[in-house]
Amino acid sequence: MTKENNGKLLKGITLTFSFVWLVVIHFLNEIPFDVGDGIMHFNISQASWSDSQLFIHHWGKPLFILLSSTFAQLGFSGIVFFNVLVFIFTVLFAWKISRKLEIPTLFQAAYPLVLISIFDYSSSILSALTEPLFSLFIMIGFWMILSKKWFWFAIIISFTPFIRSEGQLPVFIAFIILSFLRRWKYIPFLFTGFLIYGVIGVFLIGDFWWYFTNSPYEWSNDIYGNGNWYDYLKSYKQYLGNAGLILTITGSISLFNLIRNKKWKELHLSSLIFVIGVFVGILFIHSYFWANGLSGSLGLTRIATQGMPSFILLSIYYTSKVKLKPRVSQLRSLLFLLLILIIPISVLTSSHFPKKINGLEKQVLKASKFLDKKDFQGKRFFFHNPLFAYKMGVNPYLNNQSFIFYYCNGLENDLGNIIKPGDYIVRDSQFGPQEAKMYLNDFESSTELIKIKSFYSNRKELTSYNEKEGVIIYQYQTSKDKFVKQIGEEKATAFEVGKEFRSIDYLIGIPVDYSEITFQAQSNLDSLYFVLDENNGETYKSISLKKDSSATFKVNVRQLKNTKLYFWNQTRKPCLVKWKIINIVN
Repeated sequence: MTKENNGKLLKGITLTFSFVWLVVIHFLNEIPFDVGDGIMHFNISQASWSDSQLFIHHWGKPLFILLSSTFAQLGFSGIVFFNVLVFIFTVLFAWKISRKLEIPTLFQAAYPLVLISIFDYSSSILSALTEPLFSLFIMIGFWMILSKKWFWFAIIISFTPFIRSEGQLPVFIAFIILSFLRRWKYIPFLFTGFLIYGVIGVFLIGDFWWYFTNSPYEWSNDIYGNGNWYDYLKSYKQYLGNAGLILTITGSISLFNLIRNKKWKELHLSSLIFVIGVFVGILFIHSYFWANGLSGSLGLTRIATQGMPSFILLSIYYTSKVKLKPRVSQLRSLLFLLLILIIPISVLTSSHFPKKINGLEKQVLKASKFLDKKDFQGKRFFFHNPLFAYKMGVNPYLNNQSFIFYYCNGLENDLGNIIKPGDYIVRDSQFGPQEAKMYLNDFESSTELIKIKSFYSNRKELTSYNEKEGVIIYQYQTSKDKFVKQIGEEKATAFEVGKEFRSIDYLIGIPVDYSEITFQAQSNLDSLYFVLDENNGETYKSISLKKDSSATFKVNVRQLKNTKLYFWNQTRKPCLVKWKIINIVN
């Protein structure tokens, strides 16, 4: 075989190994790597065929939804396969660039292995996340710059904001590059994505500017706290890996050598500005957000993989470009040969793959298994941990009224309004307080929630919200239980000066399972009456309340639908009525 054929064979082997490894790991994973955002992206993409408005779901990333939705119809494995294909296309475009830059075949063959050895990148592929697709578009943009296809460069980059919110950065960098090169006529095409999706927004929701008006990202959003500005630099192994760090160092040394020797042509300045600008720019922006607790930054290291494949390729190019003495050149080739030999062994023996279930995830699975044995008829489940829906085999976005993502607007307000008697709330110690504002104290202090079952992990340390790590299943008690529980509980109705009537709205919604309710009331003022007015005077009853003495009266529950119940203060003097239910008859 010729040297060229040997090179093609070696590249084919490394890409095939990478593909097979990703697919096998996916099926060996006990659960997806990202049980939050990854499952949510899958749910939105899958449900977009049922609800067209989801095609412009801002958080779901419209272009990712469009391209992945067909695969998502096949289930979670389908959307993971979509991301594996994204990885393959990323490598193929990288090889096209490599041939144009005359990167040695041995270096090219190591490239897909370097990518899969980076934990955040591989786990993003296996989690149905959007970062790999964004990186593919950056790679295509890299190719367009080298090919001087400025029209298509502008078109491709114009769509990056619809894959990731960070996509606004490459649009800005592309504007700088086109302006610097005086390619003025191509600059308007950087707005192609905004124009097309604006028109789509008009048809779907009647809003051309939806990208800005519906943005889920608030500058002051600090629900995840903050960290140190250097946290991303310390976590380089997650998004760059050891191999990536070595290539960054060798590439940087070679880059400075090219600059020192004024080899401007080999520098490929436009590509350098674009690739470095995107990768380092995103890293800097998120470091700033995380350090200052802005824009809902969680300090997730996977966001630093955006543009990373192009950055690694550029580092390989610079590493390969500097002319060295024969012996040193052989050492450089040996480095890439070692990468080809060592990386497959390291990923096959890595403790990070496949994904194992951790403490909280185990409790979510236990809760799902527990509820799976229950009778769901007429019941609804309010939750915020996407893993719960995933294990229950449902998609909350598919107009499924039984499983509802719950963002608490105040528990007292939601009970009886959003949440109906008999409904379940599946509250976990992570997503519950952090995402949904479902604070444990509110649940524990509520007299209307019954604790059905608790599942706690073995972790001894309390969470950042000062609670045990786990899942608690609550059920909103029925109205009947609610009223029975309040027998004997004293209530008070106050009259201010000039106030003549005070209705007893408390009885609205009492179940008709009961036939009769008996009240007892006591006033600190004479001339007060308890009044029952049925059908606007058709039946009118009043009972006098004497100062400091108790009066008892009964109400027929079945008459309450068209009945007004109120206290009447003839004197309009300030006073207080204390009353309670003393009996309920079925």
